[in-house]
Amino acid sequence: MKNLLLLLTSIFTLIACDEKINDNRPLPVDDPEYDFKNACIINDAARQTCASAVQIAYNPYLGVAFAVYLTSNTGYGEQRDEIALAVFDPYQPQKVKTFTVVKTGDVSNNFKMNAPFEPNIFLLNNKTVRITFFDKSMWNYYIDFDYGTESFSLINQMPVNIPSGTQKYMGTGAYQQMLSYLGLPMSNMIMSQYGAAVVSPYISVSGERYSVVSSLKACPVIIKFIDDKTVAPVFGLPYMTEFECFMCYFEGEFHFLARNYNGTYGISYFKTSDHGKTFTEPIVLTNSIDSRPFMKTYKNKLLIVYSAKSGIVSDEPKPARDKLIFKYGTGNNPNEYKTVIEAYNYHGLVYPYLIETADNNLFMAFSSSFLGFEKTQGKDCIQFINLGIIQ
Repeated sequence: MKNLLLLLTSIFTLIACDEKINDNRPLPVDDPEYDFKNACIINDAARQTCASAVQIAYNPYLGVAFAVYLTSNTGYGEQRDEIALAVFDPYQPQKVKTFTVVKTGDVSNNFKMNAPFEPNIFLLNNKTVRITFFDKSMWNYYIDFDYGTESFSLINQMPVNIPSGTQKYMGTGAYQQMLSYLGLPMSNMIMSQYGAAVVSPYISVSGERYSVVSSLKACPVIIKFIDDKTVAPVFGLPYMTEFECFMCYFEGEFHFLARNYNGTYGISYFKTSDHGKTFTEPIVLTNSIDSRPFMKTYKNKLLIVYSAKSGIVSDEPKPARDKLIFKYGTGNNPNEYKTVIEAYNYHGLVYPYLIETADNNLFMAFSSSFLGFEKTQGKDCIQFINLGIIQ
């Protein structure tokens, strides 16, 4: 099978990782049809049998990346056994340190954890990151990691402030009350099958921290921190999504990428310039129903990344998401943006997350089945690569 070409209008500097740094790290499968074969594994692959849903906070003052992800040491594909943290210099990812953040059965601050899920992360200050997640109890929690002492705080619930609401902490009950307060419909599916997931990267707008709460099938709600712990609803999106809704702020507007928005399969793009009073018409970027997108501002343009199906036929089991597409530009229709990268990996390319250093150098973390443990979901390990500077 002939490999798809990397469509490079960007400059690539690929990191050649020295596997001898960690003698216990499994050797990758021999796969010539892998565009990112020089990417470095940053999860504890000697112990962990899967890794996915990576989110990163980058501290430019320390030059350190903090990557939080979902993992397990017993199951394959997507598991809810443990949340882990990888800490490393983006230019030397082979020297990564990994830590267990929380796992099923842990008891902290009188909270007993059960199936922690959907981790997210942001910089609390120059030496501390805050990790947020929810578990099977349907409550949302946070825990802090101190880089100087390499230690974790106790687990706490995430406080919420809803005008006229009775819920004091974030969870499915608070999500319902936020939807009611904003006059939005909801689905009971969020109560029984999922939770109040905060998976969109935390972003800063005029010194305030924002993100999005979404769920299995519900209208996403934009939240902001009113202090260093408490969140409050700002506005909501008028239609339901399934699972993820990602957001960024660019040129005075909130931009969104929503999965299966308003019953349309795939990733839809739209924006608002008046804090949710009106929205542009959604534009579908891909009809792949299982794609978690990513979006960030980069050199005064938008960079949008999403997974898709390559269309390559194989007799062997293969992931539904084996291609990453990078769109880069400005304007109201991302389908008209320049395709700067199109990368293929037979073993899956999912959960992309990009960070940028001071010199505009881009790095990407993503999940794949590079180790050959499980060949249908692309969630064996977390890999990290230097993409260079996109023009």
